[in-house]
Amino acid sequence: MTVDWGAGFVGAKELSFEEGILKIVNSCTSRDSLVKVTLPQSLETIGENAFKECKYLPEITIPPRVATIEQGAFRKCQALKKIVFEGNAPRVAIASNNPVFSDVPSDCVVYIKRGTTGWEVENGKWNGFFVRYYPFDFALWVEENGITGDWNDQGADGIYNVFRYVFDMPSGVFEGTPIIDIAFE
Repeated sequence: MTVDWGAGFVGAKELSFEEGILKIVNSCTSRDSLVKVTLPQSLETIGENAFKECKYLPEITIPPRVATIEQGAFRKCQALKKIVFEGNAPRVAIASNNPVFSDVPSDCVVYIKRGTTGWEVENGKWNGFFVRYYPFDFALWVEENGITGDWNDQGADGIYNVFRYVFDMPSGVFEGTPIIDIAFE
């Protein structure tokens, strides 16, 4: 089932699509008010211009069955800061005149579920966006970021004594982690 949701949702702040929908098409007529979208687990395709110019939409979760995101689907989503992908990497339309994510803030972060496939992450980025993996696994994060040294568990005072000796800590390694404070002795 395909849903053309562009007409009839004028002024909506939140949208939840029902299960069974395979494709969402058309441009959002709620682009000046929409702040939350819940996509159905059945969804396979996000159509051309589906959420174009939804300028207040801060995040979107892409269900695991989505295999294709068409041209301009999230174009000019100026508040988009977080895109969560629950499945394998979708085919993303490449169009010079209407790219999927054009005019999305450069500090938007893509969250990729561990164990999914097809992601072409280069220098920590996918499609120009920084990539973070979830669920977060501290030991794996240490290994992936080339951090060396001894570490132990949480101390009695509630402070994590993570690294006793740190020999190599690449720039930006703590960005996007649950680490709030670091103390060095």
